[in-house]
Amino acid sequence: MPGIPEDRSAPVVYYDGDCGFCRRWATRVQKGGGGRIRVIPYQEPAGDAVRPPRADLERAVHFVDASGRVYRGAEAVFRVMARMGRRRWP
Repeated sequence: MPGIPEDRSAPVVYYDGDCGFCRRWATRVQKGGGGRIRVIPYQEPAGDAVRPPRADLERAVHFVDASGRVYRGAEAVFRVMARMGRRRWP
């Protein structure tokens, strides 16, 4: 996403780039994360980032933290929100 430079060592959120809701959510994460979280549609190459299998990415949002640990679904969302400084559901 344009606008905020990415930290290539930052954690990564993988989302469905074909889903309108997912794209809006990803934009909020990118802006709210201030470049501390990389936001990548699973349909695009991830470069040097750890990437879960595509079949898993097609089923749920994923968050890969800086240590390489993978979280999916609701747990991924709550970990991203915590990383952004949010402590409750928007």
